[in-house]
Amino acid sequence: MSEPASSAQLLQQGLFHHRAGDLAAAMQRYVEALQIDPQNADALYYVAVVACQDGQYKEGVKLARRAIEFGPPQARVYNLLGQALHRLLLHATSKWVFASLYTQPLEATVTRALIRDRLALLGNPQVLMQFGYVRTTHPTARRPASEITGT
Repeated sequence: MSEPASSAQLLQQGLFHHRAGDLAAAMQRYVEALQIDPQNADALYYVAVVACQDGQYKEGVKLARRAIEFGPPQARVYNLLGQALHRLLLHATSKWVFASLYTQPLEATVTRALIRDRLALLGNPQVLMQFGYVRTTHPTARRPASEITGT
């Protein structure tokens, strides 16, 4: 009688099926690997990849974030997360949900601290970058930069 497969073996089997284009069999192996080790960052990553390939970008974002939480920093996971978020943004803009990007802040406390520490800033960064597509819209109520920076 053979021993049950380890999560590493299941991941290898999943990759074999994935490369062969059999997403259902690949997903089954990845999920089995997660049942053995729910915090397996590689399994979470591959399930996120299959979810995104299946057009389930919201699920892909959740899974990629979990992979980041449980695993070491890997460019491939951040890349997948960015691609999934990009697809979600494209979907939202196709449904005319783009004005909120101009009027509501995107808060990420952890990101603010990382940016502040890496850029050696004294305060919190207020605006670092803008996401989305530039469209001609009515101006929003914004404070002058001098009010924020005190200069």
